[in-house]
Amino acid sequence: MNPVRFSLRYPQVTFTVTALVLLLGIQALLGMPRREDPKVEFPGAVVMAAYPGATVEQVETQLTRQVEEHLFRYAELRKDKLESVSRPGLMIIKIWTEDGVQNPQQTWAKIQHGMNELAGSGLPDGVLGPIVDSEFGDVTAMLLAVQGERYGGRELGRFAERIEEQLRGIRAVSKIRRLGEQEEALYVTSSMQRVSRYGISPLEIIASLQEQNAVVEAGAVEVQGVRVPLRTSGAFQAEEEIQRQIVGVSAVSGQPIYIGDFARVERRSRDEQSFVRVDGAPAVLIALEMHEGNNIVAFGEEVEETLAGMRESLPADLSIGLIANQPRIVQDRIGSFLRDFQLAILGVIGVTLLLLPLRVAAIAAMAIPVTMAATFALMQTVGIELHQVSLAGLIIVLGMVVDDAIVIADNYVELLGQGVPIEEAAARSALDLSIPVVASTIILVAAFLPLAFLPGGTGDFIASLPITVAIALGCSTVVGMLLTPLLCRALILSPALPGPDPAAGDSTASRGEGKKARFNPLQLLQDAYDRSIGVAMEH
Repeated sequence: MNPVRFSLRYPQVTFTVTALVLLLGIQALLGMPRREDPKVEFPGAVVMAAYPGATVEQVETQLTRQVEEHLFRYAELRKDKLESVSRPGLMIIKIWTEDGVQNPQQTWAKIQHGMNELAGSGLPDGVLGPIVDSEFGDVTAMLLAVQGERYGGRELGRFAERIEEQLRGIRAVSKIRRLGEQEEALYVTSSMQRVSRYGISPLEIIASLQEQNAVVEAGAVEVQGVRVPLRTSGAFQAEEEIQRQIVGVSAVSGQPIYIGDFARVERRSRDEQSFVRVDGAPAVLIALEMHEGNNIVAFGEEVEETLAGMRESLPADLSIGLIANQPRIVQDRIGSFLRDFQLAILGVIGVTLLLLPLRVAAIAAMAIPVTMAATFALMQTVGIELHQVSLAGLIIVLGMVVDDAIVIADNYVELLGQGVPIEEAAARSALDLSIPVVASTIILVAAFLPLAFLPGGTGDFIASLPITVAIALGCSTVVGMLLTPLLCRALILSPALPGPDPAAGDSTASRGEGKKARFNPLQLLQDAYDRSIGVAMEH
Protein backbone atom coordinates (compact mmCIF):
# COMPACT_ATOMS: atom_id res chain seq x y z
CA MET A 1 0.00 0.00 0.00
CA ASN A 2 1.14 3.54 -0.73
CA PRO A 3 2.67 5.08 2.44
CA VAL A 4 0.56 8.23 2.15
CA ARG A 5 -2.71 6.32 1.83
CA PHE A 6 -1.58 3.94 4.60
CA SER A 7 -1.06 6.95 6.90
CA LEU A 8 -4.54 8.26 6.08
CA ARG A 9 -6.17 4.87 6.41
CA TYR A 10 -4.62 4.11 9.79
CA PRO A 11 -4.38 7.47 11.60
CA GLN A 12 -3.94 5.75 14.98
CA VAL A 13 -0.66 4.27 13.77
CA THR A 14 0.52 7.61 12.40
CA PHE A 15 -0.27 9.54 15.58
CA THR A 16 1.26 6.82 17.77
CA VAL A 17 4.48 6.90 15.74
CA THR A 18 4.44 10.71 15.91
CA ALA A 19 4.10 10.64 19.70
CA LEU A 20 6.93 8.09 19.91
CA VAL A 21 9.14 10.29 17.73
CA LEU A 22 8.45 13.27 19.99
CA LEU A 23 9.42 11.25 23.08
CA LEU A 24 12.58 9.94 21.43
CA GLY A 25 13.48 13.45 20.33
CA ILE A 26 13.07 14.83 23.84
CA GLN A 27 15.11 11.96 25.27
CA ALA A 28 17.82 12.52 22.68
CA LEU A 29 17.97 16.27 23.31
CA LEU A 30 18.36 15.71 27.05
CA GLY A 31 20.87 12.86 26.77
CA MET A 32 22.96 13.71 23.71
CA PRO A 33 26.70 14.15 24.25
CA ARG A 34 27.52 17.84 24.42
CA ARG A 35 30.74 19.70 23.84
CA GLU A 36 31.82 23.14 22.76
CA ASP A 37 33.32 22.20 19.40
CA PRO A 38 33.45 19.02 17.29
CA LYS A 39 36.27 16.62 18.03
CA VAL A 40 39.08 16.91 15.52
CA GLU A 41 41.64 14.13 15.41
CA PHE A 42 45.12 15.64 15.49
CA PRO A 43 46.94 14.27 12.41
CA GLY A 44 50.45 14.46 13.82
CA ALA A 45 52.64 12.43 16.16
CA VAL A 46 56.25 12.25 17.30
CA VAL A 47 58.54 9.22 17.17
CA MET A 48 61.25 9.38 19.84
CA ALA A 49 64.14 7.17 20.81
CA ALA A 50 67.12 7.52 23.14
CA TYR A 51 70.62 6.26 22.39
CA PRO A 52 72.63 7.00 25.56
CA GLY A 53 76.25 7.86 24.97
CA ALA A 54 75.95 8.18 21.17
CA THR A 55 77.18 11.21 19.28
CA VAL A 56 75.06 13.15 16.79
CA GLU A 57 76.66 11.26 13.89
CA GLN A 58 76.02 7.90 15.51
CA VAL A 59 72.40 8.78 16.25
CA GLU A 60 71.87 9.97 12.67
CA THR A 61 73.51 7.03 10.90
CA GLN A 62 72.66 4.15 13.21
CA LEU A 63 69.22 5.18 14.47
CA THR A 64 67.46 8.05 12.67
CA ARG A 65 68.04 6.82 9.12
CA GLN A 66 66.85 3.31 9.91
CA VAL A 67 63.67 4.61 11.56
CA GLU A 68 63.03 6.96 8.63
CA GLU A 69 63.41 4.11 6.13
CA HIS A 70 60.90 2.09 8.12
CA LEU A 71 58.42 5.01 8.31
CA PHE A 72 58.55 5.52 4.54
CA ARG A 73 56.87 2.13 4.12
CA TYR A 74 53.57 3.41 5.52
CA ALA A 75 51.20 4.75 2.88
CA GLU A 76 49.18 6.59 5.57
CA LEU A 77 52.03 9.02 6.26
CA ARG A 78 52.85 12.21 4.39
CA LYS A 79 56.42 11.81 3.24
CA ASP A 80 56.85 15.51 2.45
CA LYS A 81 56.16 16.57 6.05
CA LEU A 82 58.40 14.05 7.79
CA GLU A 83 60.95 15.96 9.88
CA SER A 84 63.76 14.41 11.89
CA VAL A 85 66.14 15.86 14.47
CA SER A 86 69.24 14.05 15.71
CA ARG A 87 70.88 15.15 18.93
CA PRO A 88 73.52 13.58 21.16
CA GLY A 89 71.80 10.49 22.54
CA LEU A 90 68.34 11.47 21.23
CA MET A 91 66.25 11.12 18.06
CA ILE A 92 62.99 13.00 17.35
CA ILE A 93 60.91 12.50 14.18
CA LYS A 94 57.68 14.38 13.47
CA ILE A 95 55.15 12.51 11.33
CA TRP A 96 51.78 13.46 9.80
CA THR A 97 48.99 11.39 8.30
CA GLU A 98 47.52 11.89 4.85
CA ASP A 99 44.28 13.88 4.59
CA GLY A 100 42.24 10.81 3.71
CA VAL A 101 43.11 8.91 6.90
CA GLN A 102 39.90 8.66 8.93
CA ASN A 103 41.28 7.18 12.14
CA PRO A 104 44.81 8.38 12.97
CA GLN A 105 44.87 6.40 16.22
CA GLN A 106 44.83 3.13 14.30
CA THR A 107 47.72 4.41 12.20
CA TRP A 108 49.74 5.32 15.31
CA ALA A 109 49.11 1.86 16.80
CA LYS A 110 50.21 0.24 13.55
CA ILE A 111 53.40 2.32 13.47
CA GLN A 112 54.14 1.61 17.13
CA HIS A 113 53.90 -2.12 16.39
CA GLY A 114 56.36 -1.65 13.54
CA MET A 115 58.71 0.30 15.81
CA ASN A 116 58.64 -2.53 18.34
CA GLU A 117 59.64 -5.03 15.63
CA LEU A 118 62.38 -2.71 14.42
CA ALA A 119 63.75 -2.27 17.94
CA GLY A 120 64.02 -6.02 18.36
CA SER A 121 65.94 -6.69 15.16
CA GLY A 122 67.29 -3.66 13.34
CA LEU A 123 68.53 -1.15 15.93
CA PRO A 124 71.80 -1.09 17.90
CA ASP A 125 71.97 -2.44 21.43
CA GLY A 126 71.33 0.21 24.05
CA VAL A 127 68.61 2.07 22.12
CA LEU A 128 65.60 2.93 24.27
CA GLY A 129 62.43 3.00 22.19
CA PRO A 130 61.35 4.09 19.67
CA ILE A 131 57.94 5.17 20.98
CA VAL A 132 55.10 6.97 19.16
CA ASP A 133 53.65 9.89 21.13
CA SER A 134 50.29 10.95 19.67
CA GLU A 135 48.54 12.43 22.69
CA PHE A 136 48.54 16.01 21.41
CA GLY A 137 44.81 16.34 20.86
CA ASP A 138 43.78 15.45 24.42
CA VAL A 139 41.71 18.19 26.02
CA THR A 140 41.53 18.78 29.75
CA ALA A 141 37.88 18.99 30.74
CA MET A 142 38.43 20.24 34.28
CA LEU A 143 41.48 21.52 36.15
CA LEU A 144 41.31 21.46 39.94
CA ALA A 145 43.66 23.31 42.28
CA VAL A 146 44.27 21.82 45.74
CA GLN A 147 45.54 24.49 48.16
CA GLY A 148 46.00 25.14 51.86
CA GLU A 149 47.98 27.82 53.64
CA ARG A 150 49.42 25.57 56.32
CA TYR A 151 50.19 22.60 54.08
CA GLY A 152 53.42 21.89 52.26
CA GLY A 153 53.93 20.13 48.97
CA ARG A 154 53.99 16.68 50.58
CA GLU A 155 50.64 17.17 52.37
CA LEU A 156 48.99 18.76 49.30
CA GLY A 157 50.15 15.80 47.20
CA ARG A 158 48.57 13.33 49.63
CA PHE A 159 45.28 15.25 49.61
CA ALA A 160 45.36 15.35 45.82
CA GLU A 161 45.92 11.59 45.75
CA ARG A 162 42.88 11.04 47.98
CA ILE A 163 40.75 13.26 45.74
CA GLU A 164 42.01 11.40 42.67
CA GLU A 165 40.99 8.05 44.19
CA GLN A 166 37.41 9.30 44.54
CA LEU A 167 37.31 10.78 41.04
CA ARG A 168 38.42 7.48 39.53
CA GLY A 169 35.01 6.11 40.45
CA ILE A 170 33.37 8.35 37.82
CA ARG A 171 32.78 6.22 34.76
CA ALA A 172 33.21 9.07 32.26
CA VAL A 173 36.72 9.92 33.52
CA SER A 174 39.32 9.08 30.91
CA LYS A 175 42.63 10.27 32.36
CA ILE A 176 43.69 11.92 35.59
CA ARG A 177 47.03 13.68 35.97
CA ARG A 178 48.55 15.48 38.93
CA LEU A 179 50.61 18.54 38.12
CA GLY A 180 52.97 20.46 40.36
CA GLU A 181 53.23 17.65 42.88
CA GLN A 182 56.44 17.94 44.87
CA GLU A 183 57.77 14.38 44.94
CA GLU A 184 59.98 13.86 47.94
CA ALA A 185 63.12 11.80 48.34
CA LEU A 186 65.61 11.06 51.11
CA TYR A 187 68.99 12.67 50.53
CA VAL A 188 72.20 11.53 52.28
CA THR A 189 74.70 14.38 52.04
CA SER A 190 78.26 14.69 53.30
CA SER A 191 81.70 15.70 52.13
CA MET A 192 84.52 13.53 50.89
CA GLN A 193 86.72 14.90 53.67
CA ARG A 194 84.39 13.62 56.41
CA VAL A 195 83.81 10.27 54.68
CA SER A 196 87.56 9.64 54.20
CA ARG A 197 88.15 10.45 57.87
CA TYR A 198 86.22 7.30 58.79
CA GLY A 199 87.95 5.19 56.16
CA ILE A 200 84.68 4.56 54.28
CA SER A 201 84.22 4.83 50.52
CA PRO A 202 81.00 6.11 48.83
CA LEU A 203 80.54 2.72 47.15
CA GLU A 204 80.44 1.02 50.54
CA ILE A 205 77.75 3.46 51.71
CA ILE A 206 75.63 2.82 48.61
CA ALA A 207 76.03 -0.95 48.91
CA SER A 208 75.02 -0.88 52.57
CA LEU A 209 71.84 1.10 51.83
CA GLN A 210 70.87 -1.11 48.90
CA GLU A 211 71.38 -4.34 50.82
CA GLN A 212 69.35 -3.15 53.82
CA ASN A 213 66.45 -1.85 51.75
CA ALA A 214 66.35 -4.72 49.24
CA VAL A 215 63.16 -6.68 48.62
CA VAL A 216 64.03 -10.35 48.15
CA GLU A 217 62.25 -13.64 48.53
CA ALA A 218 63.03 -15.19 51.92
CA GLY A 219 61.57 -18.61 51.26
CA ALA A 220 58.46 -20.30 52.64
CA VAL A 221 57.28 -22.81 55.23
CA GLU A 222 54.97 -25.73 54.53
CA VAL A 223 52.30 -25.96 57.23
CA GLN A 224 49.77 -28.78 56.76
CA GLY A 225 50.05 -28.57 53.03
CA VAL A 226 49.78 -24.77 52.96
CA ARG A 227 52.75 -22.76 51.73
CA VAL A 228 53.33 -19.74 53.98
CA PRO A 229 55.78 -17.21 52.50
CA LEU A 230 58.47 -15.70 54.74
CA ARG A 231 59.24 -12.01 54.56
CA THR A 232 62.23 -10.17 55.90
CA SER A 233 61.93 -6.98 57.89
CA GLY A 234 64.30 -4.10 58.22
CA ALA A 235 63.33 -1.87 55.31
CA PHE A 236 63.84 1.82 56.06
CA GLN A 237 60.73 3.58 57.36
CA ALA A 238 62.12 6.93 58.50
CA GLU A 239 65.16 9.20 58.26
CA GLU A 240 66.38 8.16 61.72
CA GLU A 241 66.71 4.53 60.64
CA ILE A 242 69.01 5.54 57.81
CA GLN A 243 71.11 7.58 60.20
CA ARG A 244 71.52 4.47 62.42
CA GLN A 245 72.52 2.25 59.51
CA ILE A 246 75.94 0.64 60.10
CA VAL A 247 78.31 0.94 57.17
CA GLY A 248 81.53 -0.31 58.74
CA VAL A 249 83.71 -0.66 61.82
CA SER A 250 86.35 1.79 62.92
CA ALA A 251 89.86 0.42 62.52
CA VAL A 252 91.05 2.48 65.50
CA SER A 253 88.38 2.01 68.16
CA GLY A 254 86.54 -1.03 66.82
CA GLN A 255 83.26 0.82 67.20
CA PRO A 256 80.55 0.59 64.48
CA ILE A 257 80.34 3.50 62.06
CA TYR A 258 76.85 4.86 61.44
CA ILE A 259 75.77 6.98 58.50
CA GLY A 260 74.67 9.68 60.94
CA ASP A 261 78.27 10.02 62.13
CA PHE A 262 79.45 11.62 58.91
CA ALA A 263 76.37 12.47 56.85
CA ARG A 264 73.12 14.37 57.09
CA VAL A 265 69.86 12.61 56.14
CA GLU A 266 66.98 14.85 55.08
CA ARG A 267 63.74 14.60 53.17
CA ARG A 268 63.12 17.19 50.47
CA SER A 269 61.60 17.61 47.05
CA ARG A 270 63.26 15.95 44.11
CA ASP A 271 63.19 19.10 41.98
CA GLU A 272 62.70 22.37 43.77
CA GLN A 273 62.82 24.25 40.47
CA SER A 274 59.41 22.87 39.43
CA PHE A 275 56.31 24.02 41.29
CA VAL A 276 52.80 25.38 40.76
CA ARG A 277 51.32 28.50 42.32
CA VAL A 278 47.72 29.68 42.09
CA ASP A 279 47.07 33.26 43.22
CA GLY A 280 50.56 33.30 44.67
CA ALA A 281 50.05 30.23 46.90
CA PRO A 282 51.50 26.72 46.39
CA ALA A 283 49.08 24.25 44.86
CA VAL A 284 48.78 20.81 43.29
CA LEU A 285 46.68 20.62 40.13
CA ILE A 286 44.45 17.70 39.12
CA ALA A 287 43.71 17.53 35.38
CA LEU A 288 40.65 15.53 34.34
CA GLU A 289 39.90 14.27 30.84
CA MET A 290 36.60 12.77 29.71
CA HIS A 291 35.87 9.70 27.62
CA GLU A 292 34.55 10.45 24.14
CA GLY A 293 30.81 10.14 23.63
CA ASN A 294 29.78 11.45 27.06
CA ASN A 295 27.84 14.56 27.97
CA ILE A 296 30.44 16.98 29.28
CA VAL A 297 27.82 19.00 31.16
CA ALA A 298 26.67 15.90 33.05
CA PHE A 299 30.34 14.98 33.55
CA GLY A 300 30.99 18.31 35.25
CA GLU A 301 27.95 17.92 37.49
CA GLU A 302 29.09 14.42 38.54
CA VAL A 303 32.58 15.69 39.36
CA GLU A 304 31.18 18.52 41.47
CA GLU A 305 28.86 16.11 43.29
CA THR A 306 31.81 13.80 44.05
CA LEU A 307 33.88 16.69 45.40
CA ALA A 308 30.97 17.89 47.51
CA GLY A 309 30.47 14.37 48.87
CA MET A 310 34.05 14.10 50.14
CA ARG A 311 34.23 17.66 51.43
CA GLU A 312 33.48 16.54 55.02
CA SER A 313 36.42 14.12 55.01
CA LEU A 314 38.91 16.86 54.14
CA PRO A 315 40.25 19.64 56.37
CA ALA A 316 38.12 22.77 56.46
CA ASP A 317 41.03 25.00 55.48
CA LEU A 318 41.84 22.91 52.37
CA SER A 319 40.39 24.51 49.27
CA ILE A 320 39.57 22.79 45.96
CA GLY A 321 39.22 25.42 43.26
CA LEU A 322 38.30 25.13 39.58
CA ILE A 323 40.98 26.67 37.40
CA ALA A 324 39.44 25.45 34.13
CA ASN A 325 35.82 24.36 33.89
CA GLN A 326 34.96 23.34 30.35
CA PRO A 327 31.58 21.81 31.36
CA ARG A 328 30.41 25.22 32.57
CA ILE A 329 31.66 26.90 29.39
CA VAL A 330 29.92 24.30 27.23
CA GLN A 331 26.73 24.63 29.26
CA ASP A 332 26.72 28.40 28.76
CA ARG A 333 27.54 28.13 25.05
CA ILE A 334 25.04 25.37 24.31
CA GLY A 335 22.43 27.11 26.43
CA SER A 336 22.92 30.30 24.44
CA PHE A 337 22.61 28.40 21.16
CA LEU A 338 19.50 26.59 22.38
CA ARG A 339 17.90 29.89 23.37
CA ASP A 340 18.68 31.28 19.92
CA PHE A 341 17.29 28.09 18.42
CA GLN A 342 14.05 28.43 20.38
CA LEU A 343 13.73 32.07 19.32
CA ALA A 344 14.27 31.00 15.72
CA ILE A 345 11.52 28.39 16.00
CA LEU A 346 9.14 30.94 17.51
CA GLY A 347 10.07 33.41 14.79
CA VAL A 348 9.32 30.93 12.02
CA ILE A 349 6.02 29.97 13.63
CA GLY A 350 5.10 33.61 14.16
CA VAL A 351 5.84 34.60 10.57
CA THR A 352 3.94 31.55 9.32
CA LEU A 353 0.90 32.42 11.42
CA LEU A 354 1.08 36.04 10.28
CA LEU A 355 1.34 35.44 6.55
CA LEU A 356 -0.71 32.28 6.01
CA PRO A 357 -4.31 31.37 6.72
CA LEU A 358 -4.64 30.34 10.34
CA ARG A 359 -5.22 26.62 9.91
CA VAL A 360 -2.58 26.21 7.20
CA ALA A 361 -0.14 28.06 9.43
CA ALA A 362 -1.08 25.85 12.38
CA ILE A 363 -0.40 22.70 10.34
CA ALA A 364 2.96 24.07 9.20
CA ALA A 365 3.84 25.08 12.76
CA MET A 366 3.05 21.59 14.09
CA ALA A 367 5.48 20.10 11.57
CA ILE A 368 8.41 21.96 13.14
CA PRO A 369 8.58 20.22 16.56
CA VAL A 370 7.93 16.80 15.02
CA THR A 371 10.68 17.34 12.43
CA MET A 372 13.13 18.64 15.06
CA ALA A 373 12.36 15.72 17.40
CA ALA A 374 13.01 13.19 14.64
CA THR A 375 16.21 15.06 13.74
CA PHE A 376 17.55 14.95 17.30
CA ALA A 377 16.74 11.24 17.58
CA LEU A 378 18.56 10.42 14.33
CA MET A 379 21.51 12.65 15.25
CA GLN A 380 21.98 10.68 18.44
CA THR A 381 21.63 7.41 16.52
CA VAL A 382 24.37 8.28 13.99
CA GLY A 383 26.64 9.67 16.71
CA ILE A 384 26.45 13.42 16.05
CA GLU A 385 27.07 15.37 19.24
CA LEU A 386 25.39 18.61 20.24
CA HIS A 387 27.87 21.43 19.69
CA GLN A 388 28.18 24.75 17.92
CA VAL A 389 28.45 23.32 14.41
CA SER A 390 25.51 20.89 14.63
CA LEU A 391 23.33 23.56 16.21
CA ALA A 392 24.33 25.99 13.50
CA GLY A 393 23.16 23.44 10.93
CA LEU A 394 19.79 23.17 12.70
CA ILE A 395 19.39 26.95 12.70
CA ILE A 396 20.30 27.15 9.01
CA VAL A 397 17.74 24.51 8.04
CA LEU A 398 15.00 25.72 10.37
CA GLY A 399 13.28 27.90 7.77
CA MET A 400 13.36 25.08 5.23
CA VAL A 401 11.67 22.36 7.28
CA VAL A 402 8.26 24.07 7.05
CA ASP A 403 8.31 24.35 3.25
CA ASP A 404 7.04 20.84 2.58
CA ALA A 405 4.18 21.16 5.05
CA ILE A 406 3.17 24.56 3.61
CA VAL A 407 3.07 23.49 -0.04
CA ILE A 408 1.23 20.24 0.77
CA ALA A 409 -1.37 22.06 2.91
CA ASP A 410 -1.76 24.71 0.22
CA ASN A 411 -2.25 22.01 -2.42
CA TYR A 412 -4.89 20.38 -0.21
CA VAL A 413 -6.84 23.64 -0.02
CA GLU A 414 -6.60 24.08 -3.81
CA LEU A 415 -7.94 20.55 -4.37
CA LEU A 416 -10.86 21.20 -2.02
CA GLY A 417 -11.60 24.37 -3.96
CA GLN A 418 -11.77 22.31 -7.12
CA GLY A 419 -14.44 20.09 -5.57
CA VAL A 420 -12.24 17.08 -4.82
CA PRO A 421 -13.54 15.03 -1.85
CA ILE A 422 -11.71 15.42 1.42
CA GLU A 423 -10.25 11.90 1.50
CA GLU A 424 -8.98 12.11 -2.07
CA ALA A 425 -7.73 15.68 -1.59
CA ALA A 426 -5.74 14.60 1.48
CA ALA A 427 -4.05 11.78 -0.44
CA ARG A 428 -3.45 13.77 -3.62
CA SER A 429 -2.10 16.80 -1.72
CA ALA A 430 1.05 14.77 -1.02
CA LEU A 431 1.08 12.35 -3.97
CA ASP A 432 0.76 15.08 -6.63
CA LEU A 433 3.78 16.90 -5.16
CA SER A 434 5.87 13.87 -4.19
CA ILE A 435 8.37 14.25 -7.04
CA PRO A 436 8.86 18.05 -6.61
CA VAL A 437 9.15 17.72 -2.83
CA VAL A 438 11.68 14.88 -2.96
CA ALA A 439 13.62 16.58 -5.76
CA SER A 440 13.84 19.86 -3.82
CA THR A 441 15.09 17.95 -0.75
CA ILE A 442 17.78 16.22 -2.80
CA ILE A 443 18.88 19.53 -4.33
CA LEU A 444 19.14 21.22 -0.92
CA VAL A 445 21.08 18.30 0.54
CA ALA A 446 23.39 18.28 -2.48
CA ALA A 447 24.15 21.97 -1.90
CA PHE A 448 25.54 21.22 1.57
CA LEU A 449 26.95 17.76 0.93
CA PRO A 450 30.40 18.85 -0.40
CA LEU A 451 31.21 20.21 3.07
CA ALA A 452 31.21 16.63 4.35
CA PHE A 453 34.13 15.71 2.08
CA LEU A 454 36.53 18.53 2.93
CA PRO A 455 39.96 17.08 3.74
CA GLY A 456 41.95 17.38 6.92
CA GLY A 457 40.98 19.05 10.16
CA THR A 458 38.66 21.49 8.39
CA GLY A 459 36.55 18.61 7.12
CA ASP A 460 36.48 16.94 10.54
CA PHE A 461 35.33 20.19 12.11
CA ILE A 462 32.55 21.03 9.63
CA ALA A 463 31.37 17.50 8.71
CA SER A 464 28.50 17.45 11.20
CA LEU A 465 26.84 20.51 9.59
CA PRO A 466 25.90 18.95 6.22
CA ILE A 467 24.93 15.69 7.89
CA THR A 468 22.64 17.56 10.30
CA VAL A 469 21.10 19.52 7.42
CA ALA A 470 20.54 16.31 5.43
CA ILE A 471 18.88 14.59 8.39
CA ALA A 472 16.62 17.56 9.12
CA LEU A 473 15.54 17.95 5.49
CA GLY A 474 14.90 14.22 5.15
CA CYS A 475 12.77 14.23 8.30
CA SER A 476 10.91 17.29 6.99
CA THR A 477 10.05 15.43 3.78
CA VAL A 478 8.77 12.38 5.66
CA VAL A 479 6.70 14.51 8.04
CA GLY A 480 5.31 16.53 5.15
CA MET A 481 4.34 13.45 3.12
CA LEU A 482 2.88 11.33 5.94
CA LEU A 483 1.71 13.60 8.76
CA THR A 484 0.66 16.81 7.00
CA PRO A 485 -2.12 15.22 4.87
CA LEU A 486 -3.56 13.67 8.01
CA LEU A 487 -3.55 17.02 9.81
CA CYS A 488 -5.11 18.70 6.78
CA ARG A 489 -7.94 16.19 6.71
CA ALA A 490 -8.56 16.71 10.44
CA LEU A 491 -8.35 20.50 10.57
CA ILE A 492 -9.43 21.79 7.15
CA LEU A 493 -12.85 20.55 6.08
CA SER A 494 -13.62 23.20 3.46
CA PRO A 495 -11.66 25.59 1.22
CA ALA A 496 -12.89 28.56 3.26
CA LEU A 497 -10.11 29.28 5.74
CA PRO A 498 -10.20 31.71 8.65
CA GLY A 499 -7.49 34.34 8.51
CA PRO A 500 -6.10 36.82 11.04
CA ASP A 501 -8.03 40.01 11.67
CA PRO A 502 -6.52 42.57 14.07
CA ALA A 503 -9.80 44.38 14.60
CA ALA A 504 -12.41 41.70 14.89
CA GLY A 505 -10.12 38.77 15.64
CA ASP A 506 -11.64 36.80 12.78
CA SER A 507 -12.13 37.23 9.06
CA THR A 508 -12.66 34.88 6.18
CA ALA A 509 -10.79 34.35 3.00
CA SER A 510 -12.01 31.80 0.52
CA ARG A 511 -9.93 30.65 -2.38
CA GLY A 512 -12.70 28.44 -3.60
CA GLU A 513 -15.57 30.92 -3.22
CA GLY A 514 -13.70 34.09 -4.14
CA LYS A 515 -14.39 35.96 -0.86
CA LYS A 516 -11.94 38.68 0.05
CA ALA A 517 -10.54 39.12 3.54
CA ARG A 518 -10.66 42.53 5.20
CA PHE A 519 -6.96 42.28 6.01
CA ASN A 520 -4.48 39.75 4.70
CA PRO A 521 -0.73 40.40 5.10
CA LEU A 522 0.04 37.72 2.54
CA GLN A 523 -2.17 39.47 -0.02
CA LEU A 524 -0.39 42.76 0.67
CA LEU A 525 2.96 41.11 -0.01
CA GLN A 526 1.57 39.51 -3.15
CA ASP A 527 0.24 42.86 -4.43
CA ALA A 528 3.60 44.54 -3.73
CA TYR A 529 5.41 41.72 -5.53
CA ASP A 530 3.05 41.99 -8.53
CA ARG A 531 3.65 45.73 -8.77
CA SER A 532 7.42 45.24 -8.56
CA ILE A 533 7.33 42.65 -11.33
CA GLY A 534 5.21 44.99 -13.45
CA VAL A 535 7.66 47.85 -13.01
CA ALA A 536 10.59 45.57 -13.79
CA MET A 537 8.94 44.29 -16.97
CA GLU A 538 8.07 47.79 -18.16
CA HIS A 539 11.63 49.00 -17.75
